[in-house]
Amino acid sequence: MEQDDLEIQALQQSLADAKQRKANALELQRQKAASALQDRLAAETKKRADDLLEYQALVAKHEERRRLEQEAKDAAKRDEARKQRALEEEAERLEQVQRERAVHEAKCAALAQAARAEEVEAERIEADLQRSVAPAFEPLPPTLADTPLSCIFGGRTPAAVVPVVPQVEPTQLPPERRRESPEEHQQIAGYFLQYSGVRITSNQAKGMCSVWTPQTILEAVQLLAQFSSRDRFAERVEGFLWKQQTL
Repeated sequence: MEQDDLEIQALQQSLADAKQRKANALELQRQKAASALQDRLAAETKKRADDLLEYQALVAKHEERRRLEQEAKDAAKRDEARKQRALEEEAERLEQVQRERAVHEAKCAALAQAARAEEVEAERIEADLQRSVAPAFEPLPPTLADTPLSCIFGGRTPAAVVPVVPQVEPTQLPPERRRESPEEHQQIAGYFLQYSGVRITSNQAKGMCSVWTPQTILEAVQLLAQFSSRDRFAERVEGFLWKQQTL
């Protein structure tokens, strides 16, 4: 259930991000339309002014020139203000990305720590189980009744010693290798690049394809791309696949 909750939270966050991205796109579209309207109005105003200049005297031309110079200065100021706003918005966006990334990494660290704690607890339980195995049979110390002379002294017949068979841990067989192809290698590399932005080597792709199918690798990449750090991402995916195979 905890994994399901995490998946739902990730999907909800993706939905919220998509809505925010749509709102940003609509705002940018509105600003672009307003700017185009202003440019068109300015061009029409200039054309009417140019037509009017043909019927004016020399003094009127001089005044028109001064007006155009002032408009150019105002346009330059507006352009400078627009660039400043764009820089401020970009800085705010980068800060927001950094904050979201910090939250994501904190969640990943908490999950990794919880997983490690579970592994340590499992190792402790397995060690306790191994220590709780019944001890090997130890025969009683020999007495006079247990010697060959017991028939003379009326002792008991020596009991047969049961040999203790040592426990042998089962040997884990290596996984059966698949028949992979260069097309699968390129396909796996494309999965990593598309969902995590990580480039893997051909040897890494070949090693994974020799054990798991591309679909299995794709599912692992999609899952870990939502929570895991990009540092040594390929090794994290491979470790995850090995752990899933042993379950």
